[in-house]
Amino acid sequence: MPRAYRNDLRAKQAAATRDDIVTALVAEVAERGRAYSLKRVAHRAGVSLRTIYLHFPDRTAQLAAITSHLDATAPNEPNPTSLGDLPAHAARVAYHACAH
Repeated sequence: MPRAYRNDLRAKQAAATRDDIVTALVAEVAERGRAYSLKRVAHRAGVSLRTIYLHFPDRTAQLAAITSHLDATAPNEPNPTSLGDLPAHAARVAYHACAH
């Protein structure tokens, strides 16, 4: 049976490319909202449209990546403990998302 091919350098490059795409997606959505353009995302990330679709095959996957990125970079705030704390918490999270 043939041995499975494994290339750690290629995996690191693919992860870096994915990160570049997510960063470009976040910036494009921050500027243009729902009307974001994958052509502009590809240009920002320095990749082809095909590469974007390889990593994120549809809009749902693209938006999930943006959400995960924002969750990972959000300030480590405690969850609100009451309904009255919710608006201020939501405002802080939204401010952070817009700033990044």
